[in-house]
Amino acid sequence: MPVEPEQPLTPLPADPALWDELGGDAVVRAVLTSFYDKVYADAALAPFFERVTKDRIIGKQFAFLKESIQGLPVFLGEQPRNVHNWMVINDALFDHRQSLMLQSMLEHGLADDLIARWTDYEEQFRPDIVKYKPWPKRFGDMVIDTEQYETCTLDEATVCDYCGSEIAKGVTVRYHKRIGKIGCELCTATTEVR
Repeated sequence: MPVEPEQPLTPLPADPALWDELGGDAVVRAVLTSFYDKVYADAALAPFFERVTKDRIIGKQFAFLKESIQGLPVFLGEQPRNVHNWMVINDALFDHRQSLMLQSMLEHGLADDLIARWTDYEEQFRPDIVKYKPWPKRFGDMVIDTEQYETCTLDEATVCDYCGSEIAKGVTVRYHKRIGKIGCELCTATTEVR
């Protein structure tokens, strides 16, 4: 069973030539677009990207890969360990994700050696992603609990993010701090909202 890493991973050294050999920005972005088209259509993977636009995740992954492969400081975001801390992803699901990426690489005519080198950059983060229960988010030695619920009184009417029922203005609701989903009284009383 995967154990939460105690130390940050030591990243692979940059390989700037790989980026150029892949075809540069245009080809990498095209592969990522094909890949995320598959992810957003995939019943097992799409739920992890709820409330995140496809363009945003493509841009984040593009910058992350560019920084990892080229060694340029272009990525503004958290490392995979913290971004994926709440995601319960087993090896089989990670392998499924990798198979969709491989399909996308092959669709764009990447040679086997380039696919292997790109895949090395993705596989290095497997220990930070694969888990059977959520891990806490960490900043150094500090643990940040992102899985909390709070309550608020609505200034405007809205709908429940779980069942779609109307929630009137002035009602006190529970919401999840990480994802911002609001639950009506019935949904929060009968089940743990996610």
